[in-house]
Amino acid sequence: MTIIWVGGSIIAIFIILPLLLVMYVCLYIFFDVYFPDLFVNREKVEQEEQAMRPQSGIVFPEDTIFVRGKCEPSGEYGEYNYQYISKVPFQLPEDLNDLCAENTGNQMYYLKLGSYKWASDEPFEIPVDLEELASKWHEDKESLISRVENMKKKGEKWETECDFDFHEKWFSNCFRMDINGATDYWSANWVTNKLAFEAIMLKTPEKCYLNLYCKKVRPSEALEVKEVAAQE
Repeated sequence: MTIIWVGGSIIAIFIILPLLLVMYVCLYIFFDVYFPDLFVNREKVEQEEQAMRPQSGIVFPEDTIFVRGKCEPSGEYGEYNYQYISKVPFQLPEDLNDLCAENTGNQMYYLKLGSYKWASDEPFEIPVDLEELASKWHEDKESLISRVENMKKKGEKWETECDFDFHEKWFSNCFRMDINGATDYWSANWVTNKLAFEAIMLKTPEKCYLNLYCKKVRPSEALEVKEVAAQE
């Protein structure tokens, strides 16, 4: 009986352990996706973030709120991602490698129907004037009308979007909150103190949101930066 009992226990262990392992992995993935902060050492992240601030060249307003941070290890050249909120824009360094600044007055607008998409510096209106649309894009009117009718039969509908629709959706997903009414957008990158930074910032009438990436510059990348600077 003892031999049979031990054998049965061993078999049970080999059956249960894989099941427990699968359950553990599934639970870890679930909490990592929906509650990622649970697996982050908040104190360590805050220490790293505080050490990074003076090296970034960014002027952080006094009311700056550090939302969260994340590190993606890659040897000694790990990549860091920090998110901040303030009532006023964050002041970026003067020496930037690249800067993109947009506002609601110079954004692009888009009209979409199925897989077809049109862009303009002026808003599109629905219902769409097909004759005007065809004349602007040098497209045969009859052909356009035929395509539109076929797509409508398939259930496709006209949709309008703009650059700031994309920005607001991206920041809402990134900050895990509903962000709308944005008026200004900036993106920039620079290298300082052997660190490479990429900042993406969105401003609403009430708040300014900053998503900041940071990583150590590899020797090969540092050489490229010097060569580019010399050419300029």
